[in-house]
Amino acid sequence: MERICKITGKPFEITDADLDFYRKMNVPPPTICPSERERRRMAWRNERSLYKNISSETGKEIISVFDPDAGYHACELEVWYSDKVDNAKHGRDFDFNRPFFEQFNELLHKITLPALAMVNTTNTDYGQYVDNAKNCYLIFASDNCEDCYYVDYIWECKNCVDCYGALKCELCYECLDCKNSYKTLYSQFCMQCSDCAFCFDCKSCEYCFGSSGLRHKKYVFFNEQLSQEEYEKRLKQAFPLTEEKIKEYAKRAYELSLKIPRKFAQISKSENSTGDFLTNCKNCEECYDCYNDEECKWVFNGPKNNKFCYDCTGVNTGELIYESVASAVGSYNLAYCILCWISNNNLRNCYYCLNSKNLFGCIGLKRNEYCILNKQYTKEEYEKIMPRIIEHMTKTQEWGEFFPIKYSTFPYNDTIANEYYPLSEVEALKLGYKWRKETAPKNLPDALTCASCKKPFQTIPQELKFYKALNLPTPSLCSNCRHHSKFSKRNPHHLFNRKCDKCETPIKTVYAPNRPEIVYCNECYTASLY
Repeated sequence: MERICKITGKPFEITDADLDFYRKMNVPPPTICPSERERRRMAWRNERSLYKNISSETGKEIISVFDPDAGYHACELEVWYSDKVDNAKHGRDFDFNRPFFEQFNELLHKITLPALAMVNTTNTDYGQYVDNAKNCYLIFASDNCEDCYYVDYIWECKNCVDCYGALKCELCYECLDCKNSYKTLYSQFCMQCSDCAFCFDCKSCEYCFGSSGLRHKKYVFFNEQLSQEEYEKRLKQAFPLTEEKIKEYAKRAYELSLKIPRKFAQISKSENSTGDFLTNCKNCEECYDCYNDEECKWVFNGPKNNKFCYDCTGVNTGELIYESVASAVGSYNLAYCILCWISNNNLRNCYYCLNSKNLFGCIGLKRNEYCILNKQYTKEEYEKIMPRIIEHMTKTQEWGEFFPIKYSTFPYNDTIANEYYPLSEVEALKLGYKWRKETAPKNLPDALTCASCKKPFQTIPQELKFYKALNLPTPSLCSNCRHHSKFSKRNPHHLFNRKCDKCETPIKTVYAPNRPEIVYCNECYTASLY
């Protein structure tokens, strides 16, 4: 069936398989297109904007993702997990004379939330969406890392700086979407590489510089095979690196990469799946950054073992999860949820609930059951009132919708929505999103000035030690500008119809037809390398 998106006014398709999923979830079909649904969810996910705030429970100064002037209550994670915080006391009756989301927003401003979504961390005070990190600084959406700084979406890494999308890497710098690599610098799509720099799409290589599309190579300089002696001679001329040399080598390496065929998308060991950065996936459609997922659609950042998940922005070990953000971890049957994780079942329109089941419109509950707007009901009362609520929300056109953007806890430019769907302040406000006004930067002792945004920034002793060990210059850009530079090199969450540049087989690819890269289908790409 075809529907017209309420936001863009353009048609979008809902397949029979989609309808089967919505029936299984007992929710109506969506009213807006997939990209606008993703934008709406992303506008509730602040990964990188941190503020100094005051704990609503202890009065101590804390680091928080919530702007202190936004009107939300936040506290230290360890305090929130304790018995000191009982958000059930804010429970209230459902008012059938008012819209649900209006009531939800009022409750949201009464609840105490954790200042940061981080667990099992040691000496890691600055980050968000982090699990099991030690001695890390400004680390975001990452797990099981140690001594890493200014990193996003990295897993099981050690001593890495300014990396995005790294897995099991060590001593890597300015790397993008690399795996199992050691002492690799300024590289992208590299796997099992060591002592490499400015490389692109290289696998099982060591001592390579500025090269693209290599497999099992050693001592290669801009795709020229050298002897060990000659390679080391050229490397001595390259190091120590300077800002000027980095720009020169990066430009030269990029121009070389355009001459090397690249795969239509980063998909491996996957069956009947489309998207980008998929591994061990089956029957996944338009999914991105997913591993070992099955029967999923429109999922971004599904790192492990998800099944039957639709429209999720951050989902882990979940089944039957729909229109949710940063949720699951052993949860089942969630819809329209944010940060509902660790063994939840049967939740609808909930925010930051743990170890709970049969909740509707609840916020900040732990180990609760049969609650609506945080008020406790018996099983019989809950099952009796829920049909009335659904009927009421159907009349107000709220049933089957994710949380409205005007009630987001974050301004648009603090969220990942502005990275994937960038807007100006005027555009964001016109669409109903919040916007954070830039404030004058504060004077910082011993601060550097960013060469791009002109804002002051500081370095930490650990990173200076890292630069010195690898003969790297201190960056002239602040960490945010460095992040945006790396992020701009990633492909969009959008599939284009294009033909393989060799055999002309139709392919769905993340490379737009007007881009300069040589793009091959899987068969032609594999044949070109081996």
